[in-house]
Amino acid sequence: MRSACWSSPAPRSSPWSARSPRAAARSPPLPGPSSSAPATPSTGCGCPRCCGCRARCGKAAAHLVIDETSLVALAQRDRRAARIGFAVTGISLYLLWNLTTLLGALGAAALGDTAAWGLDAAGPAVFLALLAPMLRTAAERATAGLAVLLGLGLLPVLPAGVPVLVAALAAPLVLLARGRRAGRRNGGEVR
Repeated sequence: MRSACWSSPAPRSSPWSARSPRAAARSPPLPGPSSSAPATPSTGCGCPRCCGCRARCGKAAAHLVIDETSLVALAQRDRRAARIGFAVTGISLYLLWNLTTLLGALGAAALGDTAAWGLDAAGPAVFLALLAPMLRTAAERATAGLAVLLGLGLLPVLPAGVPVLVAALAAPLVLLARGRRAGRRNGGEVR
């Protein structure tokens, strides 16, 4: 189930269907092969649509649109919480990112061997912490678990980047297993 603040775009005709010149002049360009439509529905400033801020937040909010702020905003139940989550996450990440960059530039030599700290695991750990609340159903959790197993299991034997592509096969595999299970439960024959 999607968050209550998610609002899908208004239904439009296919990007490949013919539109009258009058209709084309009144409406924005349709997403299609020649346009770069955003992955998440967004307002004019780039904020996730669930924030509902429209263009009043201007260019400043566009600088805060990253994976983390979008996920936090989309995970909220209403627009007010989405706005607060987006703003708090974006501003704190902006400030802390710049502060830690400054500290790193000034005192990196004092850290010693950074490989011993295991900092390479921090990025994936933060991503998993953000993703975990979004996994609500058993099928979503099974897909994520299978993707992790495929990705990590194939990491030592495949070239860089390929385990991630293979891990993407987790979704169709889970859906196939789920469909077969549902077919057997309903007494239908599954081939």
